[in-house]
Amino acid sequence: MSKASIQAEIQARQALDSRRLQISREGVIAGLLEAISMARAQGNPAAMIQGWKAIAGMLGLMAPVKHQVEVASAGSRAAMGMLEQLSDAELMALMAGGTSTIS
Repeated sequence: MSKASIQAEIQARQALDSRRLQISREGVIAGLLEAISMARAQGNPAAMIQGWKAIAGMLGLMAPVKHQVEVASAGSRAAMGMLEQLSDAELMALMAGGTSTIS
């Protein structure tokens, strides 16, 4: 059985359960929003946060943000090599706006 066929089977069974139980995505979110409102009225911020986390997860808002930094040119690589050779004191001097003894 291929991965795609397994995913298709899972989705088909989820759709059957959803229809059988008369539950929709919108209905679940509406229920969570109602629970958040109740938690707010009770002064329960922890329950509110859990509700919002559940909604964010359902909407795909919990995905991590990917940051990527790349070296742009060979000149930058040479500069990085030079910086790697500096002592901690020399690096601190450069960060403070001074100059290093290495040229």
